[in-house]
Amino acid sequence: MENTPTFDCPEEYKGKLFLTASDMQTIFQLGENKTYEYLKEAPFRVIKVGNQIRVVAVSFWKWYNEGV
Repeated sequence: MENTPTFDCPEEYKGKLFLTASDMQTIFQLGENKTYEYLKEAPFRVIKVGNQIRVVAVSFWKWYNEGV
């Protein structure tokens, strides 16, 4: 029995551990600047790796599916 939570998400994002800012821009249908602004205070886990931002996919899809 696997303990990894699963959440509904579009097929192209299944299996991804992290989402990029570009992924988030597509999902939210926002421009680049607005996407980065939003990710600074996002209600899900966002990590910074050097100059790059990554969203923890499980955290995001959990938030997304709960409709918060």
